[in-house]
Amino acid sequence: MRTIAAVTTMNQTYYNTIGHNMLESFCAHWPKDVNLYVYTEDFDLPLQAHNIITKDLYTEVGARLRAFLDWRGQHHTRKFAYKAYAWMRATGTLTEDVLMYLDADTETKKEVPRSFLEGLLPEDTLLAYMYARATGIDEQGQEQFFDNAETCIYAFNQRHSFASEFMKRYTEIYETREIGNSSVFRKSHDTWVMTECVRLAQQHGVRINNLHPDRDRRTPIKATVLYEYFSHYKGKTKFIVNQ
Repeated sequence: MRTIAAVTTMNQTYYNTIGHNMLESFCAHWPKDVNLYVYTEDFDLPLQAHNIITKDLYTEVGARLRAFLDWRGQHHTRKFAYKAYAWMRATGTLTEDVLMYLDADTETKKEVPRSFLEGLLPEDTLLAYMYARATGIDEQGQEQFFDNAETCIYAFNQRHSFASEFMKRYTEIYETREIGNSSVFRKSHDTWVMTECVRLAQQHGVRINNLHPDRDRRTPIKATVLYEYFSHYKGKTKFIVNQ
């Protein structure tokens, strides 16, 4: 049986607002042998459980993260860097066979069977993720569509033969600041980085499980098998979920 772990990151404000829901629902509904690694952003996590493991993000990747944030300055997309650097650290140091990323604004709605987690990511598959359709306007004022990803939840097979190449490219995009190249990445978000890495894997014939095969939604979770078990509170909804 493969080992599985989940990964997330959050700061104190996010924990107080919605992150505690994510953690409490994980403890209530996930298999008890699945650990959740929480990369905390300069605060002590109040919630404790046998399968909640905290790691201070600044201790783990402080110099690299700070260098990236200094380069990014006060641009609004700097907030997405914490997630990316936590993910890079997790894949570089954790030993579980499968890692699942969970945004801090997700919530588990009911018991998650291990068979469901296993089924998302067969052993010959590198990644289970949600394709998301992005839109834009061209110079003629016409709507355009672009490949993108929803990265609130995804699963990664660390034992796949292409796993290291996938993460090498992911890391390179951040560490070389290529993410700032708007001709390649429409926005400096991890979703666009994920899309680029998926494209690379598919070019090499690597099997990817797209959980949104209809490819027609910008916010696709409700059209996937994930929605039976998970909610994702986007935008303003995350600030009213506890009211």
